[in-house]
Amino acid sequence: YMIKDLIRYIRIVLLHLLYRFRLRLPLTDKTVIIAPHPDDEAIGCGGLIQTLVERGTPPHVIILTGGEGSHRGCCDITAEDLIAGRHQLTLSATATLGLPASHVNCLQYHDGGVALEHPETERLAALLKELKPDAVFVPHRGEGWNDHLKAAEIVKALIGMFNENEDSKQERSASLNSKP
Repeated sequence: YMIKDLIRYIRIVLLHLLYRFRLRLPLTDKTVIIAPHPDDEAIGCGGLIQTLVERGTPPHVIILTGGEGSHRGCCDITAEDLIAGRHQLTLSATATLGLPASHVNCLQYHDGGVALEHPETERLAALLKELKPDAVFVPHRGEGWNDHLKAAEIVKALIGMFNENEDSKQERSASLNSKP
């Protein structure tokens, strides 16, 4: 038990140091949290959501799937009922954190089928363009769940495309404004 206690102690010390010297992120009301499944937003970013709400800068949450794969083969419930129930739980959880329902968007990727080629990616791109976020939180690559990994990859790809398009516009504008 001494080794386990030592490891716990080291972890606590590291967490305290990380907290003390943490970077201050410029989080605004243009913060977006991407959650592959209903409940990922509260589990992964519940503290962040509450902090931003308390600051008066509530984030926007985008839920990608209905989470219908969570009870596959174990219960006598339809996928539609499960999706509706999980979305309602998300709205209840985010309301408890102080987030208005207008800041929660639910897309319709299939649970286990989050992919760049999915038609919902167009809706995700449109939402991100509309919200123009200053910061986007995606699942960490160490989580290992396929939908989590794909969600992060899709958002990074979309932001990369937005940046390329913006760079192209700036280059065109600069060439039009330069005198021959």
